[in-house]
Amino acid sequence: MESYLLRNKDLTPGGGPGGGIVTSPEKSKQYGWGDLLLSERRRLGFTQDELARALGVKFSTYLSWEKNRRKPPGHVKENIKVQLAGMSPRRGEDF
Repeated sequence: MESYLLRNKDLTPGGGPGGGIVTSPEKSKQYGWGDLLLSERRRLGFTQDELARALGVKFSTYLSWEKNRRKPPGHVKENIKVQLAGMSPRRGEDF
């Protein structure tokens, strides 16, 4: 079984049905919020700065989340999930 990030709109790491983290015995990497944000940002075709602005946060804050240095607070996680669920890829294609 390969490690992979489940692609769905439930962006809660380790959370709800079908959401979050998938790990394999071969690889010990756990996927966190940063990995989810990076995956969604690439799917949408946004730069880090563009997604930070779209989410209404400072670039440095967004970068700390994407690099898994910090996690967004609980209330912000909910806002991110709602906003990302409503966004479409910028170039009209899934990356």
